Amino acid sequence: SGRVIVKVRYVQGDLATSSRLHLAYVEREGVERDGTPGRLYTREGPDQSQDPDVIREEMQRPIEGEKHQFRMIVAPEDGAELDLTAYMRSYMARVERDMKQRLIWAAVNHYDTDQPHAHLIVRGVDRDGAEVRFQRAYIQRGLRHRAQELATEELGPRTRLDHERQLAKEVHQGRLTSLDRRIGKRAVDGVVCAADLGVYERERMRAAGV
Repeated sequence: SGRVIVKVRYVQGDLATSSRLHLAYVEREGVERDGTPGRLYTREGPDQSQDPDVIREEMQRPIEGEKHQFRMIVAPEDGAELDLTAYMRSYMARVERDMKQRLIWAAVNHYDTDQPHAHLIVRGVDRDGAEVRFQRAYIQRGLRHRAQELATEELGPRTRLDHERQLAKEVHQGRLTSLDRRIGKRAVDGVVCAADLGVYERERMRAAGV
């Protein structure tokens, strides 16, 4: 399936201040394709204005009973080939069906890195006033599964060549990658035998100076 990274952060405390600072960060200058500031969007429909100022006001207004929010990053591997806004709207429609709730959410696309991605904010209370709680299993697997399912529908399944290209890119990346996890699984008492590793895993270790 199409690979998607989904990172979730659970936020409590002073939500008014936190929301204001986070929105300023995701809407900062230079993150859109043309170098303009990030632009907030949410679901489509006649009942929802797509004016970023209106969306920002909705995302910052106090909601009685809200004790937490969720901040997410959704990064499809082939995000540059997707209409990221349409993708995120379809993605959140599936999440809402899974949750059986009408969520209050907004997103901003970022194109200022090698991997285009969306920053997503979900309020802790839905449109009907009910608390929003993602089950642990849904955070660990469900959110990513829905994102990968949709990416595969949009772009088709990954080929073996696509997979090898991704591994080759990971060799020199300065973050934890799937190659690192593979190497870790081969370790016995902290020692890895090079003969047990694949080509890309060995290249990754050489690149790290091991």
